Amino acid sequence: MSHRLSYTLSREELPRDGGETACQLQIHPDDTGRGELPLHVVFCVDSSYSMRGGDIEAAKQGVESAVEHFSSDDQFGVVEFDDDASIVANPVAGNRYGRVSSSVNGIEADGNTNIMDGLEKSRQLLDKMRGGGGFLSSGSTDAVEWILLISDGQPNRTNESAFKRALDGLTMSTAEKHGAAAADLSDQGITVHTAGVGSGYDPAVNEAISDAAGGTMEHKSSGRGIGDFFEGQIRDARSVVATNPTLTLRPDNGASVDNVMQELPTKIKDPNIERRGGELVVDVPDLSVDDPPQFSFDIDVPSEANPVAHAELDVNGDTATTSIEVGFASTALVKDEVNEGVLENRDAITHYEDRKDSMSAEQRAEEKSSGITRE
Repeated sequence: MSHRLSYTLSREELPRDGGETACQLQIHPDDTGRGELPLHVVFCVDSSYSMRGGDIEAAKQGVESAVEHFSSDDQFGVVEFDDDASIVANPVAGNRYGRVSSSVNGIEADGNTNIMDGLEKSRQLLDKMRGGGGFLSSGSTDAVEWILLISDGQPNRTNESAFKRALDGLTMSTAEKHGAAAADLSDQGITVHTAGVGSGYDPAVNEAISDAAGGTMEHKSSGRGIGDFFEGQIRDARSVVATNPTLTLRPDNGASVDNVMQELPTKIKDPNIERRGGELVVDVPDLSVDDPPQFSFDIDVPSEANPVAHAELDVNGDTATTSIEVGFASTALVKDEVNEGVLENRDAITHYEDRKDSMSAEQRAEEKSSGITRE
């Protein structure tokens, strides 16, 4: 496939003795592969006591409706979680819902809320879909591997032993612990999308999970929205043409790169980044042709020299690259022109981070994925 990169600078011209510019980096996925990747999806359903009544029934109906969008090449499974998690439906082909319908319809709501164990059981199902021998260590990965998590409550039980390598020795908040567990899933190629239902869940937990695992977060005012969440995610998965990409940023000619932000598909001020010497390797969400990822970062340029940086997108060994260059002029002649759109996007992310803890869950989910423009 032929993915492309392009960029827009906040300042296209700098003084000869250096300066700073912000760079917005756009990823353009090759759309010829749309719909070709099979889907491996786990519906991870909160079955705690607070889901009793209409919400749990809506969740079960939502699974049944979403499965109608699968093909025989897809696989899905179902996990429920309360005090702990259990596998409701082992992996079946997308056109075989009848084999598990009675098990799904038998889900009952009771007990507490153990989201972390729900994530662990979901990981086990995805391992089975790969045909792996455990811990996602073998089998094919040429599929869109997503967990669709819904919950109406705050986690009051955990399964930290399942994520020992991610959590061992760390003292963190509940949201941070769930984010670390989700990052462990992301390291194994899994994306987690979350939806909070009603007003009793903790949006910080949902956001920590989705941010760490390359997903999105939604808010549903009642269980009636669960089906829309499931079906919408399946439709979105069909537009994915590549999974588990990385973006490497390499400064050049003495320049430095810092303050990397993810702008799309959702705002993340501090995405997952690994520093390798002078390089920054950024985790990138699955490449969707309908909503491709977009990033931005600051470049500090010490003096006149090009290129100032290089960007490389890596998708399972296939790469797309671009070299970032700026114009230079004497200080008196530098064009006083600024691309405000680049700076406004970065300001929107900072503004969201500063205000999110004071927002309602609905406002937080809405602003998480809005207010960013594409160049």
